[in-house]
Amino acid sequence: MSATTSFRLVLALALFLFGTLGHADTTLTLKDSEGKRKSIIQIKGNMARISNPEKPYYTLYDKRLNTLIRVNDARRRYTEINREALKQQFRNLAQMRQQMMAQMKAQLAALPPQQRHEIEQQMGQTKHKAEKIRAVAAGNKKVKGIRCRMHELYQGKNRIAGVCLATPDDAGMEKTDFTTLMAMLDFMREMAQQAEAAAGRSANNDPLIMSGLKGIPLIIRDNRNDDELVLGNLSAATLDSAVFTGYRNYEKQTLAHDLE
Repeated sequence: MSATTSFRLVLALALFLFGTLGHADTTLTLKDSEGKRKSIIQIKGNMARISNPEKPYYTLYDKRLNTLIRVNDARRRYTEINREALKQQFRNLAQMRQQMMAQMKAQLAALPPQQRHEIEQQMGQTKHKAEKIRAVAAGNKKVKGIRCRMHELYQGKNRIAGVCLATPDDAGMEKTDFTTLMAMLDFMREMAQQAEAAAGRSANNDPLIMSGLKGIPLIIRDNRNDDELVLGNLSAATLDSAVFTGYRNYEKQTLAHDLE
């Protein structure tokens, strides 16, 4: 057999293998206690999407561009959010906050001492940063036959949430899909942290995202509102690319407009 023939056979075999071993997509459906769909996470390669069938908007994440895309189906609009856009927007917010604080100080200086003292006390009570969320391991569970690690999440002394997270191996998820999902959560946490810094106070952010824990959520419980979502289904069926690209026919708007 000639070298050329051997090369062609190897090339044909490689093309056959790569053509048949296609990358599996991921659809993770979380439901409430009544079995209704509340949150759907879909992943295809470098793209991820989080949606709620009851709401007219959803969030996309493009890992290659490290960009979050907020889509409003009802208004047929979308907003792209990347790191630079975030920094610029929160710089603007921080400047506005400084201007407002300067105006307030000038107004307070004109008030009687007792009234000024009372207002300053009230401002001090509302202006604070939230304590960091810490996770305490709480054993293993099985959900739909998938093993996950339970974590109780605390903020100070308060137990605010609980999450049960599976590894990609235990859940049968492609490593590339898992990497995309974790990158999306990391980006959302960065957004929340910058918003908190710009506002000068804590925000009511998602405990799982703010905890920084890594894993596939099979149980998400929020003790603050007695809400709990549990895995309803985990599928590796191929997803239509339109799930991640359909928004491109919509009107693009700026981040500043989106936040109004």
